[in-house]
Amino acid sequence: MRSRKPEHDYEHVWQWLLRYYRGRMSRADAGLPPLESRRGGPRPPGLRQVDVDVLLCGGAGVYAKIENNDFRPQPELFLRITELLKFSPYHLRIAYLDLYGAEPVLPVQQPSPHWRKVLNGQSEMACALMPDGHLVAANDAFAELFATGRPPTNFWRWALWSEEAQAVLVDREKWVARLVTELRLAQHRYPDDRAVQKICADLERDPRLQQLTESLVGLDNEALPLHHRKRGRGTARFMASHTPAGLSVWTVLFEAAA
Repeated sequence: MRSRKPEHDYEHVWQWLLRYYRGRMSRADAGLPPLESRRGGPRPPGLRQVDVDVLLCGGAGVYAKIENNDFRPQPELFLRITELLKFSPYHLRIAYLDLYGAEPVLPVQQPSPHWRKVLNGQSEMACALMPDGHLVAANDAFAELFATGRPPTNFWRWALWSEEAQAVLVDREKWVARLVTELRLAQHRYPDDRAVQKICADLERDPRLQQLTESLVGLDNEALPLHHRKRGRGTARFMASHTPAGLSVWTVLFEAAA
C-alpha cells in the first residue's frame, strides 16, 4: 500500500490510514462477534466506526468524528486507536507526522542484536545506549576509555557515580550537569519506563548532584574536556543520533590537546 491518498479519498493521509487499517481488521481479530446484514447475508469485512468506539470504551460517535476530521484527538487517544487497529510502525509515524507535525514518542523496544557489528565499523569511539544509560553495544575504541578495557553496563551511572569517571571526565561538573539535562528529558519522554524512572529517582536522592546547576543543553554536540586512558588529555564531542525505538547512538569525536 502506498502512503499517499487517492484523489477521491479523505483530505489527509492520517484519515486515509485510519480507514485503511479499520477496513482490514476483522471483527474476529478485534474479539467481536460476527454480524449479519439486514438482507440476511454476511456483512462486508472490516470494522465499523461504531465498533472502534466499543473497543475504545469511549463515547458514542467519537471515532467517526476523528476519522471524518470533525474532532482532533489528543495524542494519547490517537496512539490508542493506532495500536488497536494494528498500524505498522512506519504508517504510525506517517500518520502522526501528518496529524501533529512531530514524531511520536513510542515505548522503548528491545534493541537489535546487530548494533555491535554496526559500531565496529567506525574508527571513532561509539556506543549505543538505552534511555536509562544501559549499554547495548560499543566498539573497541570506546572500550579503551576504561581501565578494565570493558565499558560499564550502564554508562550514565558510571559517569554520575563511579570514582573512575572522576579521572576520565575532566571538569566533571560540566559533564554531570549536561547528563542531568539528558535524564530530565528522558524522564518526561518515557514516564512509564521503569529503568528511566529508577535512575532519575536515584538522581533526586543524591544531595551532591542536586546542588549542581542544571545545564541548558545536553551532551549532544558539546565539546568537553576528557582524559583518555591511552591518548591523554583532550576534548571529546558526543554526537547523538536516536532511533524511534528509544536507542541513542553516540559517536565520540576526540581531539588530543596540543
